[in-house]
Amino acid sequence: MESTVTTKEVHATQSKVRIFITSDYTIFKLSELNRVPGHYKKVLESIRENDYTMYQPILVNSKMEIVDGQNRFLACRELGLPVHFIVSEDINIFAAADINRASKNWSSNDYAEHYAKRGREPYIRLLDLCAKYNQRISVVQQFGKMSNNVNSHAENVKSGNFQFRDDIDIEDFFDHMEDFAPYYKSYYNRDKFVKAVLKLYMKKGYKKDVMKSKLRMASGIVHEQPRVDMMSEELVKLYNYKSKNKISL
Repeated sequence: MESTVTTKEVHATQSKVRIFITSDYTIFKLSELNRVPGHYKKVLESIRENDYTMYQPILVNSKMEIVDGQNRFLACRELGLPVHFIVSEDINIFAAADINRASKNWSSNDYAEHYAKRGREPYIRLLDLCAKYNQRISVVQQFGKMSNNVNSHAENVKSGNFQFRDDIDIEDFFDHMEDFAPYYKSYYNRDKFVKAVLKLYMKKGYKKDVMKSKLRMASGIVHEQPRVDMMSEELVKLYNYKSKNKISL
């Protein structure tokens, strides 16, 4: 029989979801499809100061794989605290991404790693490009197609539907980015600079060899700017330096 709580402020029916508690850490399984627990030390310090884990139970499936709450589990294990948990018979580890998408706990990298581990080729390539060219995922994800019902490239990555555009040679673009490295070492791989170069690269009539020659000739006229549009104007100024065939944004 369901119980109820009634006060002046609350009228509620008790949930059928049951919370369990145990100090046997061996019954739990960490899954490689969940994100790598990278910041459990911060969670540990928070729990050490104020232990509210009883109000934030971890979620496991029928195999006792942790679907949500790996950092809380690791922190409790290290502190010797009991683990509060909920068992869902009908949830699987693939739901980890969707759960954390709703709660905004995961970064774009976490989602990319999750889907890459599930064998999704676009995500494997996404991470490979980030590593190969020492780029942030926020830059490389700009080369993705926008799926329906998403408002940003980051949301597209998180949705699990990421696919690369087919109208640009991404390897060629990032190889070209290396041409800027000797001249702008301190910021050539920052988001706004890469996005500014991309705006020019996609411009009809843009030639990489022309930009290379202008870099050798007058790289000093370019100064780092706080916004992509301003940085693009600096690069257009360089590209058009002493040129008859100028380009514009």
